[in-house]
Amino acid sequence: MTSDIDTDKATMVELQDWYNKNSGSRKVVEFKTRPEAEEKVKELKAAITELAGGGSKKVTKKVAVREAKKAEKVAKKSAKAPAAKKDGKKAAKSSTEKKAPGGKSSSLKGKYIHKLVKENPRRPNTIAGKTWETFRSGTKYEDILAAGGRGKDVAWDIKHGYLKASDSRTA
Repeated sequence: MTSDIDTDKATMVELQDWYNKNSGSRKVVEFKTRPEAEEKVKELKAAITELAGGGSKKVTKKVAVREAKKAEKVAKKSAKAPAAKKDGKKAAKSSTEKKAPGGKSSSLKGKYIHKLVKENPRRPNTIAGKTWETFRSGTKYEDILAAGGRGKDVAWDIKHGYLKASDSRTA
């Protein structure tokens, strides 16, 4: 099916032509760099050789390309995967790596929240208004979230002077 190509001696045009003839996928107009061209050609050659089992069965271009793409995906996933423990289980994140929902770590974590005003400054019957009702002076930030309060409401109220955060339970 394929003629062999020496990636070290072939010109960029020859590498491109060989890849386009044997890939069965979208044609490459031009490789960005020589190392990229050599890598893609070598990957395709390896996929074709592996699928052919040393030439014992006929391999279509589409099958070779599909297998090469699968191998690329597996390589990318394994590069992104966290390091595994010795017993084969996934490594757990340490407590310092855990993030709040939304991917942001809160600066209020572990702080006590205190009301600076008695009346609810938020509109009644809104989510923010209901969050205000979960506040009790000296309540930990995490307890407010556990009771259904929202972190962005706490941050907004602190910014506008309705609440304050401190390290102590008493204001």
